[in-house]
Amino acid sequence: PAPPMEVAYALAVTLLAMISACGAMVGYLAGPVGWAGRAWLLATATLFFIPGPVYDAGALLMLAGFVAMQVVRRRRALPSVSAKSSTP
Repeated sequence: PAPPMEVAYALAVTLLAMISACGAMVGYLAGPVGWAGRAWLLATATLFFIPGPVYDAGALLMLAGFVAMQVVRRRRALPSVSAKSSTP
């Protein structure tokens, strides 16, 4: 049988690859994704499927950076609500 940590690592990498691939196919990951973002996510998913921890680390950095960028974009797009506007 395989060691439990290797199984957990393989499951985590596969989950991240599927999140990347699904975001590329659906066009939504923490916000709407354009065609350039879809290509980026597809490249990320492909890197996750190449065996080796170096490729996994690079893909993880690509995915984390993409999600961070999406979160920042979404926060900038939301209108800011001031405390004065909530009082009658």
